[in-house]
Amino acid sequence: MDKQYILSKVKKYLFFISMLFLVVTSSHLIYTFIYSDSKEVAEKWGTISEWVIWNFPHLNPLKKSNDYNDYINHILYRSLLTYNIKKQKIEWDLANCNINDLAKIECFLNENIKWSDWEAIKSEDIIATYDIIKNTNVNPILKSLVENLEIKVTDSSIIFTSEKEDINTLNLFFQPILPTKVINSLKENEISWNFSPIEWIYSWMYTITKVDQDDTLWITKIFLEKNKEYASNPAYIDKIIFKVFKDTSHFLKHKSTINIFNDKSNLIGNSIPKFKSYKYELPQYVGLFVNTEKLPYVNLRNFILRSVNNEELVERLWTNNFKAVNDPFLNGLYLNTLNQTTDLKTMLESLWYYTKEKIIALLAPDAIKSTYSDEVKINNLVNNTPITDTQTGTINSVFQNITKENYLKNSEIITSPEWVDNYNYVSKDDTLLTWKAEAWVSAIYINDYKLQWYNAWDKEFHYRIKKSYNTLVEWKNEYNIYFEKDWNKELIETIVFFYSENQDKLTEYENSLIEELSKKQTEEKQKKIQESLEAQISSTDSSEYKDLIKKLNGLEDNFYYNKDLEAYSLNLHYLIDNVDNEKTVNFVKEKLEKQWIKIKTQSLWIEELRKLLISWEKEYDLLITWINLWYFNFNLFPYLHSSQVKSGYNFSKYKKLSLDQILEELKSHNLSKEKALELEKKIIEILKEDAVFKTLYTPLYSNLVDKTIEWYSLDTLIPSEIYRYDPIITSYVSRERIINKEWKDTIGFIKFLFSTLF
Repeated sequence: MDKQYILSKVKKYLFFISMLFLVVTSSHLIYTFIYSDSKEVAEKWGTISEWVIWNFPHLNPLKKSNDYNDYINHILYRSLLTYNIKKQKIEWDLANCNINDLAKIECFLNENIKWSDWEAIKSEDIIATYDIIKNTNVNPILKSLVENLEIKVTDSSIIFTSEKEDINTLNLFFQPILPTKVINSLKENEISWNFSPIEWIYSWMYTITKVDQDDTLWITKIFLEKNKEYASNPAYIDKIIFKVFKDTSHFLKHKSTINIFNDKSNLIGNSIPKFKSYKYELPQYVGLFVNTEKLPYVNLRNFILRSVNNEELVERLWTNNFKAVNDPFLNGLYLNTLNQTTDLKTMLESLWYYTKEKIIALLAPDAIKSTYSDEVKINNLVNNTPITDTQTGTINSVFQNITKENYLKNSEIITSPEWVDNYNYVSKDDTLLTWKAEAWVSAIYINDYKLQWYNAWDKEFHYRIKKSYNTLVEWKNEYNIYFEKDWNKELIETIVFFYSENQDKLTEYENSLIEELSKKQTEEKQKKIQESLEAQISSTDSSEYKDLIKKLNGLEDNFYYNKDLEAYSLNLHYLIDNVDNEKTVNFVKEKLEKQWIKIKTQSLWIEELRKLLISWEKEYDLLITWINLWYFNFNLFPYLHSSQVKSGYNFSKYKKLSLDQILEELKSHNLSKEKALELEKKIIEILKEDAVFKTLYTPLYSNLVDKTIEWYSLDTLIPSEIYRYDPIITSYVSRERIINKEWKDTIGFIKFLFSTLF
């Protein structure tokens, strides 16, 4: 091939490579120049989806709901008050209000606040919202607050006045405000339940633009878009889609496509790596309340509450999802019941309830009393108090506490070592036991092992107990010694060795053995009672006598009975709103029945709770239900104040004037944290002394968020689930770069090259 031709080709390739290098270098320089000192910021764009397992939400902002209704409505509507999670304090939203005097609150509406239909939000909308609450039963709690207020509109403000200062009034200011024309168009069924989800007018950061059925997933979708009429809308996300699943299993099949899911029931947990879990809790807890009208005895109430350990209950439920609550205000104080010296037996006997053995001694015919006093004479197995024969007044019990002195006996055939008893406790690993053999013994067995080195007619035999021989293990070692005579195995003796190198463990083993032997002896005595009763029944023709004996014999051992043979029992009612309540009830039932108090349980729905509380019939002794403090600790007021007994809010039907005065002071003023804490301590001391109720636990919830959603942060304590939305305001799904154009010209480029190269 011609050299000239090859050279020309090489020159072309070199020129091409040079030009390519020049283009790449120039492009890089220009790109670097343009984007030098640029900033990467969140882009106001994008769509996220939150998935819901639920029926379609009614979206009625007038009706109080502890579910997705309130959550979505919080995204759609504004109110006079809002809560700043970051600052942990209440702030004003639609208006600026002076709350220094709670008997007269004056509010001035902010400027440039509009509905999504471009109309201004006016004082008439505020009045119309509160009027519909006052004139209907859609929200009974807020209705009671509005009825105590006089609302007056001036040229520039709205004035709320009441006869006395009551900080509880501020709860009213969290109510979402609706437009007057929407309120006027509401039908009766819409006021009490369902709102139309579309074509409404909204005031907050988003509006509902569409509700659609997804035929591929068989779900309902609620589409929200940013409210363009919200001045300076701070939200970055353009659209939010709520995907509503009715079925849990259906939801789980598609769980990998979720952006946000409130995993309250721990359906997903940490099973999907793309999610980050944000644990949070609410100012609410489950409590155990004692009906003071049914149980007026403080010692008995105290005993009941002390029997339920909330830390142990949380372990039973699962510590990852629950936290023990020790005080009613969630402020780190402790509501412990007082120590007492009076035992349950003494308390119940004062109410004419007795143990099974004593009720038999009181009620049985003379022949049976004789059976119990002369033949058996057992002790009360709970507190070891012997039964007194009601005829002779004597105490002659054959049941004795098992002690080391009365359960140990020396081995009859071991010759070495001399100290071996039927039960032994050793920390030594190696012991050689020597037994003496009898005549005519052809073989010897230790349990199932036949001694290999024993010959017939030997006078003694040996057996080494040692870990390395696998003849000794930690805890209990039982050795059954059999002699074989005339080809028959005969059990001669049983020796037990409890082994541990830890002396405390040996003590523990001994205590467990004593408990086991005591139980065995008790069962033997009870069996003797049974046989004796059956003998008495068969020896008489009296049907009345037989019936009484059968009833007495049929009584359960671990309860107290009155003379009508009715066990002392307590009625425990509880809300059936979740499975954790049922687990809690089972725990309380288990603990109290171990203490010899029979528990009868009754579930009820939230609608039935108030009927139960206002009923004149004293149907319940104990109640397990929720307390929700919301924004203020003084919200404990309805559950404890005497005035709330008839209203059906005072769960313990507890009346005490000194407590009422402190509760009223706590909710009557805008108090400093120090003063509020002082009053809360006084309240706790009264509750502790009177044993009214016990705080149990609060759930720990998980909000699962896709890691692609940036700048998301949720506080661990929020006053309501509606504030799960607040982190979305600052969250975003994409970024953009902002170029500084001030010096991006030819001269600037030359300066950039010189500064870069030199």
